[in-house]
Amino acid sequence: MNNTNSSSKNPAKTKPWPLYIIVGMVFGVLILGYLLAPRTEEGKLAWIEILGTTNNGTLLNPPVEVLPGQILGLDGQPWAAMGDNTWKMVLLVQGDCDEICINRMQELHAMRIRLQRDAGELTLGLLVPDAEHLPNTPIEDDIHELQLGGAELLQNLQQSNVTDWQQPVVLLMNPIDVFMLAYFPENPGVEILEDFEHLLKLAH
Repeated sequence: MNNTNSSSKNPAKTKPWPLYIIVGMVFGVLILGYLLAPRTEEGKLAWIEILGTTNNGTLLNPPVEVLPGQILGLDGQPWAAMGDNTWKMVLLVQGDCDEICINRMQELHAMRIRLQRDAGELTLGLLVPDAEHLPNTPIEDDIHELQLGGAELLQNLQQSNVTDWQQPVVLLMNPIDVFMLAYFPENPGVEILEDFEHLLKLAH
């Protein structure tokens, strides 16, 4: 009788195996994520392509780093937004900013508004050869008027996989000042917005 009572008061403790399995899975995912995380910009672009987060724009291959002095404000000074850790969309036009160009800028402005609380993570710019090619009509206040600081940037862009630079093209620059994606007139603003929102989620 005593032995029976003793065993009933001290039942064998069961090990929480489900908890161990869950904790092990969490640590496994963290370790795998660390091992597979891309360490270079090229690696990041490859992961973006694999994950299908930029299926609308054209990935620049190779990506084009923007060096100090290659994009200038109208005052001839380097673009103040460079290096501010925001993403940037630059509308590159090699001639006059015509009606197509103006409509594109309006699209980009509307797209930035639709980002709502994330709008501060995106800076917009209109990049032309010089001030003489700017539109005669006023543009939105959130679009910086920019000019090329020489021919080097265009030459580097032309060495990528994109072949047609004569039409207006929207270039997406990541926070470390590298052009990585291109969008042409056949890409509506909704496609650009969709890609950018995916990129923000990936970056966060």
